Amino acid sequence: MIVVNILISELAGGVVEISFTHRNAARAAEIANSIMDTIFIRKELQKNKISEGRLSYLSKTLATALTELEKSQSKLQDFVLENNAIPEEVFVEGSI
Repeated sequence: MIVVNILISELAGGVVEISFTHRNAARAAEIANSIMDTIFIRKELQKNKISEGRLSYLSKTLATALTELEKSQSKLQDFVLENNAIPEEVFVEGSI
């Protein structure tokens, strides 16, 4: 009969403590390390998913802002052309 005991707890600061007992100490260490690797991978995947969501939001926001800027620039150009509202600096630079 093999008796196996496992205890996984999360301590302050996100530290994970794993206690695994087995009659073969080397096997117990191997299993505990494997469990820790799985926990680490899952936490990394969760962080990546959160980061991807934030990046997606920022990309969409930036794309929207760029589109609005282009529309505003186009409207400004139309206004300038329709009203002959060319700044004096542009006129002076063009005449030199």
